[in-house]
Amino acid sequence: MQLILLFLSTIDTDIKGGAFEYFLEKTTFKETIYDPFCGTGGFLTEAFNYIKKNNIINTDEDLEKLIFNTLYGRELTKIARIAKMNMILHGDGHSGIQQINSLENPNDVLNP
Repeated sequence: MQLILLFLSTIDTDIKGGAFEYFLEKTTFKETIYDPFCGTGGFLTEAFNYIKKNNIINTDEDLEKLIFNTLYGRELTKIARIAKMNMILHGDGHSGIQQINSLENPNDVLNP
């Protein structure tokens, strides 16, 4: 994909319009972001905002994956509730935030 983008960057905007849109529609959002000590969720909300702001999300399916299957955070204390509220206020929901000791079972992050 990177080679295609580099090649298309040298072509006039009017000419590449259709081709560029075609290739962008083929991309899918595949990232997972985990904060093992999320506190109030600042890092996760900034990651969420960055992804939305920079148009990394191309489809409704990508947005749904971002909201429900991308951002994960753990916090040992009750501050996890604030992280959940922070995520809700930023439009992510809070399904990936857990109040749990992230050092006890670090390998089960994606299987809450």
